[in-house]
Amino acid sequence: MGTTRRGLATSTDDPEVLTALDDFTDRLAAIRPGPEAILATTEAHPQVASLRLAAAMLFLYGQTAATARAADEHLRAARELAPSMNEREQVTLAALEQWGEGAFLAAVGTFEDLLARWPRDLLALKALEFLYYVLGQQHMGPRFRSTVEALADANADDADFLAVRSFATELAGEPERAADLAEAALAIEPCTPWAHHALAHVFITRGDPPEAVARLEQLLPMWATCGRVIHAHNAWHLAVAHLDQLELDRAEAVYRDHIWGFVPDSPGEQIDAISYLWRVELGGHPVDHGRWADLADHVEAHVETCIFPFLTAHHAYALARAGRDDALAALQATVAHRTERDDAEATRVWQPVGRPVVEACIAHARGDLPAAAAHLDPVMRRVTEVGGSDAQDDLFRLAYLTALAGAGRGDDARRFFGEMTAFKVRSPLDERMLDRL
Repeated sequence: MGTTRRGLATSTDDPEVLTALDDFTDRLAAIRPGPEAILATTEAHPQVASLRLAAAMLFLYGQTAATARAADEHLRAARELAPSMNEREQVTLAALEQWGEGAFLAAVGTFEDLLARWPRDLLALKALEFLYYVLGQQHMGPRFRSTVEALADANADDADFLAVRSFATELAGEPERAADLAEAALAIEPCTPWAHHALAHVFITRGDPPEAVARLEQLLPMWATCGRVIHAHNAWHLAVAHLDQLELDRAEAVYRDHIWGFVPDSPGEQIDAISYLWRVELGGHPVDHGRWADLADHVEAHVETCIFPFLTAHHAYALARAGRDDALAALQATVAHRTERDDAEATRVWQPVGRPVVEACIAHARGDLPAAAAHLDPVMRRVTEVGGSDAQDDLFRLAYLTALAGAGRGDDARRFFGEMTAFKVRSPLDERMLDRL
């Protein structure tokens, strides 16, 4: 038996493996480049259970059919090694298997139980945070925060933990407390991009004022040294902040130089790009068809994959805006099949909320705003269940607002605008949209 730097017992005492596990934890938790180095170590030590678990976790983040297959290969190998695992590793295996099977809510419960017993397991916490994202981080916000608060004493001096705690606090509706926690993380380690991310969420509640935008701009060079996923996503927050300040040219520069075209086949980059361009349109600026076509070229590969509605809704919008009718029909057929499956996720989200949101996005993309509004009418109170964060789900709120206005339902639009901005200081973009209403 060996022990990681965070004091977690492992079923191996190989120094090379323990160093690799510590490095993987550091890189994944801090969203630094290079967590895939764990794969080479796994290849060199294929009979080490903890490495198989780490490799499977890495691939599960991928959100594509190919990465799901790779994760399953490592999970099969891990199952064969289960007799050699300690108890924590066996619980981790169970949680990862549930994740791989798409039983996201069950996986959340298993990871929560694991963390109650081993509160220093930062890999489990980051996996749990991602699964809350799949289930809808605002929807799961109170549960997320409760889980994280129970771990606070064991991780009080850890910048990456404090960044997670900050984000959970913001999602639970306490932005100023979240800002304090993010600043505490940055006092320990200034290059903690997830703490920067939490601050970007806080800045939205303040109306993305110029001083907040300036701070994000100052951090942008630092993000370029971090993992690609957080570089793109934090840059997306900066671009959205520029849009809030009606600074389209500056937002476009961020999009061009930091968001789209680096790893365009990755779902994370696709979501950031689609969401940005859609927000540009919602703000009243036309987007050239060629930009949508460029996105659709990469989205088409995912039309037979349905992981969670938030991702599929973005893909559907991009395909519809690009006029890729055949690919869109294939995606709709995949959604229909996913919705009809007799499993927990179909019942929880696809049937009551997910499929209507996807259809609303298609209608909105095609300019049929009355249909978009009709699809969203019965589900907007539950839209946070489709996945994503509070800031990301604002896209669906903006879509509903413009759909109501476009359908000639001005009173409904004004009422909904009041609801969707009640938690924040209104930005210049908010005021412009109110004027249009």
